[in-house]
Amino acid sequence: NSHQNSDKPLTIKTNNEIIIENPFQPRHLNEILEQQCGGIKSLSNVKLIDTDLPYYSENHLVGNQIELGGSKYVIYQKLEENTKHSIISVVDEHGIAKCLKIYRNPFLWSQYISETLTSRLTLSELKNFILSQESFCFSNSSVSVMELNNEGNLHNLINQYQKHNRRLEETVVLFYTLELLVILQTLHSADVIHGNFTAENFLICTEIQHNDSTHGLKMINFDTCIDLRKYENGTIFKDTLANCPVRCYEMRPGLTWKYQADTFGLCEIIYSMLFGESMELKNSIGDVRQTFRVPRLEECQNKIWETVFSTLLNNRPVDKENHLQQLSQLYNQCDNALTSDGGKLLNDLQVELAKQSLNLYIWAENQEV
Repeated sequence: NSHQNSDKPLTIKTNNEIIIENPFQPRHLNEILEQQCGGIKSLSNVKLIDTDLPYYSENHLVGNQIELGGSKYVIYQKLEENTKHSIISVVDEHGIAKCLKIYRNPFLWSQYISETLTSRLTLSELKNFILSQESFCFSNSSVSVMELNNEGNLHNLINQYQKHNRRLEETVVLFYTLELLVILQTLHSADVIHGNFTAENFLICTEIQHNDSTHGLKMINFDTCIDLRKYENGTIFKDTLANCPVRCYEMRPGLTWKYQADTFGLCEIIYSMLFGESMELKNSIGDVRQTFRVPRLEECQNKIWETVFSTLLNNRPVDKENHLQQLSQLYNQCDNALTSDGGKLLNDLQVELAKQSLNLYIWAENQEV
């Protein structure tokens, strides 16, 4: 029972600060949607359907039709399934491939975040994200419709290289790091914390160049986002349970955190890209806000990684202005590391990205044989 009680969202107010415990709880997110955002009816792209959504078993999945609000989709493939949702690829009546995320219970927070980001970001900024285009809320579940990307995610890319005893080239890691920093800046400038900043939640786009008009990564999965504008200024967070896949240092001993939930996740992604393994931090004992040292960085050719990890792990501002300024400065430092040698690394980048696409194609072909 004590475990169940600790699972409840809790607001703690002191003279100096407001702390929200367990902010990722679906119950808490649904309460915010109902009490502060006007509920489901306030969402522009949600259709309410007063029936149950039929269950599609594995044996009768592919080739079936699923009807949503008068539109029919032919099911092509199951992409993911867990206790909370399943994700399938479908083709609509116009022959356009889409992705459907089917929730086990009605859950529209991701749709709310999608509409919120659409209203807060520019069209250029929105290209970094694959958002829910519309949702259908049934009596027993809900379904979100999204753009389909078939090129895999960053986690699978890292695993493929690890499986073949290879590492991603540092120029490619640096390029993806720049992409991740842009996405992080964009999201946090819109006062949204992702809360699940992991490699699985970044889809790869292969037709890319290093400039402002193209994007090598796109963020997905907005089920655990925190909308900071729904809390009083200065609110910080505490998470006592393993509600979130990204467990920043402050969550472990029950300290408060804010943007660290995402910046720590960014560090874990960069480290896994560099070394193909999880990040294990070295730190001093007894220091409440510890200084971290990241192992194996001496193996890297580029010295920028010391700056990246030291900045993100050891300088953790909770105010928005300083946080965004830090991310901007770090982006400029990384960009300079990629472009300061007269374009040689940029040329290398294009070659390495082409090799990467070829490697993935060859490995996929060999796996099918």
